[in-house]
Amino acid sequence: MPWPPSSADWRRALQLVTLMAVIYAGYEFGRASAGFSITDSLLQRQRMATRIDDLADELDQVRRQLAASEVIHKVDVQAQRDAQAALADLQAEIARQQQELDFTRELVSDKYGSDALRIGELEVRPVNDLRHTLILTLVHGGVTNRSVTGWLTIALSGSEGGRPRRFKLQELSAGGEERIDFALRNFTTLQVPIDLPERFTPEMIEVDFRLVGGSGEPLRQSFPWSRGSSPGTSRALTGSGRGG
Repeated sequence: MPWPPSSADWRRALQLVTLMAVIYAGYEFGRASAGFSITDSLLQRQRMATRIDDLADELDQVRRQLAASEVIHKVDVQAQRDAQAALADLQAEIARQQQELDFTRELVSDKYGSDALRIGELEVRPVNDLRHTLILTLVHGGVTNRSVTGWLTIALSGSEGGRPRRFKLQELSAGGEERIDFALRNFTTLQVPIDLPERFTPEMIEVDFRLVGGSGEPLRQSFPWSRGSSPGTSRALTGSGRGG
């Protein structure tokens, strides 16, 4: 095309642009007639983009909730495992304690007889010349696992001024107790403080005891008083028993 363009060239170019505009307008008119609009399409795309963003946010929230649920589940599983382990340890400890109890009960039964209540040992522990503590080990050799209750009394026999004398518990204890209550399953230890009269020389300790609900006379066991005891020393005494 020669430069500068002639008037004919400008007319042809204008006609070409006009023809293209007419063709595009016809195309848009056709789409609009068919129900299509660029503006509506852009708005729809914008709404879809917004919905996609909302769905993405919801997905992130669900993922966070799922992660938190997994953590809680792991914690619950671990807590359940810990509880099961603690329960197993407790059951093993109970079984071990029961074995030790059965073994102790067998030893008591072998030594003191089965289904028997008696004083297994009595220890005289001097505090001073007149004050002493009697330590009694009361054992029950029965195979039952239930507790038993009862009471006992103590009396000392000996001499005072060359004459036989016998003092009961209420005459020897500071509180004037007439008897001592006890409760045990297999064995128990009782400590009984007593004060000897000044001129009294004890020779024998008599212990009468019985179970609550028992019939007949109380059982009696006698223990020799250790003449060689002095403050700071003690003797373990084994007594003989008989029905009172």
